[in-house]
Amino acid sequence: MDIGTILGVIGALSTILGAIFVGGSALMFINIPSILIVFGGTLAVTFMKYSLSHTLSAFKIAMKAFLYKSESPTELIKQGIDLSMLVRKEGVLALEKVEVQNE
Repeated sequence: MDIGTILGVIGALSTILGAIFVGGSALMFINIPSILIVFGGTLAVTFMKYSLSHTLSAFKIAMKAFLYKSESPTELIKQGIDLSMLVRKEGVLALEKVEVQNE
């Protein structure tokens, strides 16, 4: 998990909790009908605009923000060297044959 994601979530929750503590009662910030309208309406409009497969894949992509594993710099350098050697030997068009790993 990326440290920036963790700091972002902690910062957002801290801001919300700070507003609740400064603003008074916590019940003042919780309104069930409003929550249903915002989250339910957003989900409904998303399903209307995009296909089911695109919508569900968006949740999968959003989870990558929390489960992301960065590649090691040495692996990236090795891959860059390998690609540059390929271009030097066979030309730029040889890069079209290279399979990219998107995980």
